[in-house]
Amino acid sequence: MPQFYNPNGETQKHGVKLPHWQQDEVLQFVTFRLADSMPQSLIRKWKEELTAWSVHHPKPWSPQVEQEYHHRFTQQLEEWLDDGYGSCLLKDPSARKVLEDTLMHDQGVKAMHHIWVIMPNHVHLLFTPLTPIEKLMQSWKGISARRIGLGSIWQKNYRDTLIRDATHFANAVRYIRRNPAKLREGTFTGDSLRSGDTLVPAETCDDRSVVTPYYICGPTASGKSALALEMAEKLDGEIVNADAFQLYRGLEIVSAAPSAAELTKIPHHLYGVLAPTESADAQRYVNLAKPVIAEIQSRGKTPIITGGSGLYLKFLTHGAAPLPTADAALREEMDARPLEGLVAQLTALDPIEAHRTALQNRRFVSRALEICILSGQKASDLRDQWESKTAEISSQLRGLVIQRPRADLHARIALRTRAMLDGGALEEVAALAEVSTNCEKAIGFREIRDLLTGETDRATCEELINAATRQYAKRQETWFRREKWLVPKVVQGDF
Repeated sequence: MPQFYNPNGETQKHGVKLPHWQQDEVLQFVTFRLADSMPQSLIRKWKEELTAWSVHHPKPWSPQVEQEYHHRFTQQLEEWLDDGYGSCLLKDPSARKVLEDTLMHDQGVKAMHHIWVIMPNHVHLLFTPLTPIEKLMQSWKGISARRIGLGSIWQKNYRDTLIRDATHFANAVRYIRRNPAKLREGTFTGDSLRSGDTLVPAETCDDRSVVTPYYICGPTASGKSALALEMAEKLDGEIVNADAFQLYRGLEIVSAAPSAAELTKIPHHLYGVLAPTESADAQRYVNLAKPVIAEIQSRGKTPIITGGSGLYLKFLTHGAAPLPTADAALREEMDARPLEGLVAQLTALDPIEAHRTALQNRRFVSRALEICILSGQKASDLRDQWESKTAEISSQLRGLVIQRPRADLHARIALRTRAMLDGGALEEVAALAEVSTNCEKAIGFREIRDLLTGETDRATCEELINAATRQYAKRQETWFRREKWLVPKVVQGDF
């Protein structure tokens, strides 16, 4: 039985400029094209239009502008490639037959093919490589070119993607089946799913299938951004921010946002989309993130959602708990009462919740009692219903949480803080004359302001930032331990 990608398994990487990834007996979706698939005149036209458009749309882009970019340029390039530019050598049935025989010669020995299509100028394959994929591609291209007898006919490189799960497999199958939709019979050769192939039921290959997002979580300074880039390359993905402070423009250094080089390497979304004066909360984040994720999915790409803001992620994955919001008047009334009286009332209204609650903690007791009074129901019943719902949702989620030894994480935090202070964070904070209360909570912001006003010195500022970051990382670790659907990825040092 072929396997899907395992994020915790060993992965082999080949190539530098365009890396290729492989895991033992894991499904791959590969595309390779004829050398003259795209005429240079068309490429020049595309680049000129992109350059002109970019002048009027400087980065950072809003979600709407980013969507326009993908529709106008990314999809246009794919459509041109699929429409059959160049000599279209593979329109010739004899050439297609040579390539088909070459591919099938290795069936069951060096590769296990599941579905494929040979188009006039390119090939799509969904298969399980049983030997190194780089050698397979060299062999298939070399043998077919020699047999066709026209010299070097293939582009040197190829595009490959590891298949994540059944939904990803279904999307790849659907894409291959649709690819020749505009072509005349006799100009392409395709092969349906082979008999006995039970990777996914047939109904999952219909138009309702969508790409499942992948979540990369963990404490600050654990290496989420680096891992997200690696995963996006492996899974043909695009990265979506889930860090509360990386949403803000002008806070890139303090929030340790991805570098300019990283932002151009893989499409990134929701970085620097809010002005520093704007407020944000978990619900606003969800309102920003959901359309972006849906748009990425609509293009068959994998949303790689990465960040350490646990509440933002919880709202995105599970929604808000259906509990009544705080009532100021009721809180004031409870604050005036002795704790013993609140405990007695909670025990009478909801003994199960009282048993679950740390009764020495006034805030916890007050909140449990507040839920009972405002909802007219037992807080324990509401929580049980919510936990049952979240368990069902969690079973459908995919993601990992980075875990590092405490000493390793603290060392990384210290290095980041030093690099931040040396790398322009003081100038960044000085340039922000007015910020929202939420933006001001970014670790390092207040400490650097105190340094700029002379209220503290550099060494004290650095240590305060380190201490605050370590405390925050500990809270994040506690939060993510409760998210049982996240698969732990224990690492030390660089990835």
